[in-house]
Amino acid sequence: MRRWAVLLFLGLFFLFAAGEVQTIVVVEEPSAAKAVDMIRTGALDLFAAGVAEPTLIRKIRTEPTLACSLTYNAVWHLSFNPFGPLFSDGRLNPFADPRVREAMNWLVNRDHVVQEILGGAGLPQVLPLRPIFPDYARLAQYARPLELRYSWDPGRGREALAEAMRALGAELAGGRWLYRGHPVEIRLLIRTDARRPLGDYVAGLLEDLGFSVTPLYVTHAEALRILSAPPEEGRWHLFTNSLVVSLIERDEAATFELNYTPVFPYPPWQYLRPEPALAALARRLARGDYRSFSEREALMAQALELAMRDSSQVWLAVRAACYPHAADLELTVDLGAGLATGLWARTLRAPREVIRMAMPALFTAPLNPVAGSFTVHDQTLIRAIADAALLPHPYSGLYLPVDLRRAQVAVREDWVLQKSTDWVELEYVPEIPVPEEAWLSWDTKDQRFLTVGELFPQGLFAGARVTLAFRPDLWERTWHDGSPFSLGDFLLRLILLFDRAQPGSPFYDESAVPAHEAFRGHFRGILMRSVDPLVVEVYTDLRFLDAEWLVAKAAELFYPSYERGPGPWHVLALLLWAEEKGKLALSQSKARALGVEWANLVAGPGLDVLGEALRDAEENSFVPYAGFLRRYLSAQEVDARYAALRKFYEEHGHFLVGNGPFSLKLVKPVEKVAVLGRWPPYSVPSGAELPRPAIPWVQIQGPSVVPLSAGARFLISLGHGDEALTPEDVLFVKYLVFDAQNELVAWGLVEPPFAVELGPEVLGEMGVGPARLEVVVLARGTAFSAWTAMPFVVVEAGG
Repeated sequence: MRRWAVLLFLGLFFLFAAGEVQTIVVVEEPSAAKAVDMIRTGALDLFAAGVAEPTLIRKIRTEPTLACSLTYNAVWHLSFNPFGPLFSDGRLNPFADPRVREAMNWLVNRDHVVQEILGGAGLPQVLPLRPIFPDYARLAQYARPLELRYSWDPGRGREALAEAMRALGAELAGGRWLYRGHPVEIRLLIRTDARRPLGDYVAGLLEDLGFSVTPLYVTHAEALRILSAPPEEGRWHLFTNSLVVSLIERDEAATFELNYTPVFPYPPWQYLRPEPALAALARRLARGDYRSFSEREALMAQALELAMRDSSQVWLAVRAACYPHAADLELTVDLGAGLATGLWARTLRAPREVIRMAMPALFTAPLNPVAGSFTVHDQTLIRAIADAALLPHPYSGLYLPVDLRRAQVAVREDWVLQKSTDWVELEYVPEIPVPEEAWLSWDTKDQRFLTVGELFPQGLFAGARVTLAFRPDLWERTWHDGSPFSLGDFLLRLILLFDRAQPGSPFYDESAVPAHEAFRGHFRGILMRSVDPLVVEVYTDLRFLDAEWLVAKAAELFYPSYERGPGPWHVLALLLWAEEKGKLALSQSKARALGVEWANLVAGPGLDVLGEALRDAEENSFVPYAGFLRRYLSAQEVDARYAALRKFYEEHGHFLVGNGPFSLKLVKPVEKVAVLGRWPPYSVPSGAELPRPAIPWVQIQGPSVVPLSAGARFLISLGHGDEALTPEDVLFVKYLVFDAQNELVAWGLVEPPFAVELGPEVLGEMGVGPARLEVVVLARGTAFSAWTAMPFVVVEAGG
């Protein structure tokens, strides 16, 4: 059984008497191996990509000038072309049959993948739930038996595969599978990155099973082109896929809808056809359609069973990667998302003021806050210069307030919600009427918000009310051009949520419609209760398990941090001016449709257009949506904003104005170089200071031989680092008892003082022979659970 503490072998954090870094020079370096050598020689300080190659990890561990910050930011899995069973040219696609996909679970040796391909830097994953996140521990009594049932069993796998193939009309002749007299070909898409050894392993496995395998070695871009082709063409059967983790997932209920139903708007997944029971469960879980934690647990357990029978994805491993850096550098890395959340820039310390950082790719697409580049590397840079209202905690996944002071959440009594932090207040109420003066929609013609009273004179109710109380000094915060925050920044953010999806708007963008429709599905209104201090109520039917997540998603509707970056209203004004005149477009799809440049705030011919927009805005005091926004913007603010932006552009040569701990001082897009400088006025409330990580561990002490009639007592020790966990530190401890056939015999919760008593009635149920006790603990302050196991033997009395 896994011992989670061992997974910290790379070391998570390094604490030195280091000071604040003032300047970050960012360059592009595609080669992780070269970057590691550059750090070793002092030419670099940090490589902003997770390294997973075993040889590189060993090199980092043995070199005193190198260090590594660990993250679990990817899940390797196999994805299948679901079309069939016959492609349009008559070829057989075995993986259209769920029985063939299910058999792959027994045929793939996940321990081999982790130990030999990943070099031990990872964990096997069998189920749709990631074994590092809370839901797996919450469902341990269902997840572990199911995991054991689908673990490597090549004999069972071959038998199940043969039965399914014959049912499809194939025959095994001379050790090769034939269909209508022709070999059954499998076209295997293999990424040429770190997953190439995985693809070679799967190709060899399929060849040994009797298939004729055609390996297709592809880059990321080539893989996307093939996967985007009509699935019925049969250009591929199987893909060595990787799911990138963007946050610590505290609630994985939506994974069934995302991975097993055609909800994802992408060609192969639109052909998924799950059993009706699985589709119904997936929909209920994704929408939070349950009334208690026990009902949610039961639905998740059913969905796990059906998902494994379906196996549209065959999960292989959670990949551990590390971010290599100089040994005297200190930074915080999210345990699930790496550097993607931007916390690294807020915790960066070194004994020197200037550090050098490399990224595998830089400026891969235009940067603009509404619909610019979404690549993880560009966003890693952007999130160093941009704040959100809240940021995710790097170890627990719960959100921390940045520009909020507190939040109050009221939910209906039939909702399931929990809260874990003191800055959130939670209450349950019989019903939540939405005030009639709350804004519910936007009239693009009259440029005004429509109220609940206008649209629902009979009244409207919501599942939750989230009251956002922003920090008292909010209006003292400044953008990087020196402009103070203003209400216009927040209101323009809200307007664009509606207006870009309305066909009558000059800013209508077809690509914005799906997200808008999803938003309207749960949005029930927003109301400003106060401007100074800013207090906003958001009414919603959006559901999460954690109140902190609900607060964060409510704040995203109003806070001027857009999907792709920071958005002060005067910068957005230039982009909107250019789009309305048909000179630029915010999104790639609209740019293609209009034949214009995709708007870029930092480079390209679009800078001249934005320069023209700035001149026009200065001359005419341009305000977008002037019929509405001019009520909230003084003439002095408008002129001051454009004057500040003019000075910023002349100094830095770009228009990317942020509000985070670093500002973008210099951009050289051709040379792939950027320079970030610390923004002196930046301050984060003390409540957002981060503790050191507390990864829990668990140990079992007890007899290795247990008499059948006597019973046994096993002591459980819990801790993190060198410290013991107190009962107050622990959310729950569970035990599971398995017999020699890996059948679950008993399970339960362990109460303080944390000991497991196995009486004669439990031992008698499993009988004489080998057995195993497993224990899982979930502690406060981290989303990662700890597991351990102890084997023992049950003997006859006196044996």
